[in-house]
Amino acid sequence: MGSRWSALILWVLVVFASTEALAKTAKAPRKPELPFIATIEEPVDPEPKVSGLSWATLTPIVQIRKLDDGSTGNYVTLEGKFSYSGTTLIIDSRPVPITFTNGFSLEMRLFEPRTAVDLETINETGDSEHERIYVVFEGKRQLDQKAEELKKEQRAHIVCGLANTVISYQDTRIPTVFEDAVTGKLSFTNVIVPPHIDAGVSAYFTLLPLHSSATQTFRFLGLNARAGYILPGIDEPWRVSLLGGIYYTTMLVPEENFGFTSLIGPQLFPVIRRKFKNGESAVGYFKYSPLGPHLSGLSFSNREIAAGGAYNWPMNTSSFSLTLDIADLAVVIDGVKIRSTSLSLGFGYGI
Repeated sequence: MGSRWSALILWVLVVFASTEALAKTAKAPRKPELPFIATIEEPVDPEPKVSGLSWATLTPIVQIRKLDDGSTGNYVTLEGKFSYSGTTLIIDSRPVPITFTNGFSLEMRLFEPRTAVDLETINETGDSEHERIYVVFEGKRQLDQKAEELKKEQRAHIVCGLANTVISYQDTRIPTVFEDAVTGKLSFTNVIVPPHIDAGVSAYFTLLPLHSSATQTFRFLGLNARAGYILPGIDEPWRVSLLGGIYYTTMLVPEENFGFTSLIGPQLFPVIRRKFKNGESAVGYFKYSPLGPHLSGLSFSNREIAAGGAYNWPMNTSSFSLTLDIADLAVVIDGVKIRSTSLSLGFGYGI
């Protein structure tokens, strides 16, 4: 029993130790972020002004809030004093309560980089005064763009791709064979618990063997299911994720005189992403998966190691990417030594 479960227990310990190490790194002190500031532009002569009104500050702090529909809104609180008793102060079509110290406070949302706000006072005899101010927040466009990018990152992504794959296959039952093939790839990812819990599934399959040195062509099928943690404390434009999951792979050989079938095992899958100012991004990953016919018979000598990356170009609501993947599988099954290495260069289209 101990020999059957030793590999799986060791793998769990590796995942736990890696998570702890990365979490300690993520908890490093961060530089405090400066608040976002708006500016109140008052009217200049001869534009009309409201008498008896003064602002507590002409540079209110902007608060960014997440709304029910998943978008974000920018808010400021206008504070000041209004000293005329018996006169109603109306800001942005809303009567404003005045305290016994003549103070007032009104929260409002900014819809534009330069938001117009109309002020009006009406006294007991019905006389009125009018004033228009502007609340300027030049960073609004950048914040709206950042919020939209964040919303895109947190939605589900589907990517389909094609790659040219060169395979070297070694098996003690046959001489080393080589194959050139077209591989199809499909993946689905989603931030299931924003902003830190990520999950996804992916698959690859040899669609079209182009050339093989063997007397028959062969194909590969692989399935992945992963979930993991996007580490906090790592500032943009960098993002690091630590994922784990399950991996299944098999070979399809017409005459079944070589190859392997139905290997399965857990996987460790760290990912690093670097985003650039123009919206493009580069992604790199590493995968380690101990494999066997059953999860209970895992051994670290039977494994697949893979690494790769992609460079992504955004295109409105979609994306285009160039991909590179390298994989090395080495297993011993019933005394038969098998090793398969592959190099894939391809492209992907995401929605």
